[in-house]
Amino acid sequence: MIKLFIVFILIVCSPLLYSSEDCSVGKHCELEGVLDLHFTPPEFTASLTVSNGCIPLALDPSFYERHKKINEKRVEVKGITYKALSAENLVTYELQGRHVGTLCNSEIILLVSEINVIND
Repeated sequence: MIKLFIVFILIVCSPLLYSSEDCSVGKHCELEGVLDLHFTPPEFTASLTVSNGCIPLALDPSFYERHKKINEKRVEVKGITYKALSAENLVTYELQGRHVGTLCNSEIILLVSEINVIND
């Protein structure tokens, strides 16, 4: 039963993370995963849920109101990676005028230049 569950998780979750290139800091990166928009104070933030956790996304502020309908949808995002900040009591911070949340335990942030819904 446990082996079956593990196989199920690997089959279902492995397509959630796709990277066409090295996603290390300063590199162009493409990822697939589930978009999570966080509409909670102090600022709107977003993350991408992938098979091994989540990655904070730095989205243009105008994105949130225009794209509520794609929350929790499978998407492909493209952008440049930056080093994530980590500090106690830090809820959000700005990266090039875009708010970034600290809910994900990730070493990188993706400054998103393009986002597309994946139609299965």
